Amino acid sequence: MAIAKLAPAAVRLLLPHVLPMLDVYESSDSTRDAVWVKGEGGKPRITQKAGETGNMGVEELIESMKSNTDFRGVFPGTGATGSGATGSGRTRAEGGGHDLSKLSPAERMKAAREITRAEAG
Repeated sequence: MAIAKLAPAAVRLLLPHVLPMLDVYESSDSTRDAVWVKGEGGKPRITQKAGETGNMGVEELIESMKSNTDFRGVFPGTGATGSGATGSGRTRAEGGGHDLSKLSPAERMKAAREITRAEAG
């Protein structure tokens, strides 16, 4: 599943938000079944990828949530710093990041909001 790939520590936290955005198209012969992201009016949401006009996939939806201030704190960081330089090389265990994986879903959401507020300054 796309959530487990892109935010392995936040699957249980994100599922209640992602599942209502999805729908399943079942073809009559079951050879073309597909999961797609719902847009306005329950119609398929169109991809934002340059040069493409197909339906948005689950992985693209999860990627788009990374920039949403409500959710970005639950995704792993890139290691990049504000100056464009790479991170210090310290691991989360050494204090080099935010490890939310050991928190309950409620604690993760609270921590994510606090991190987001702190980063917004």
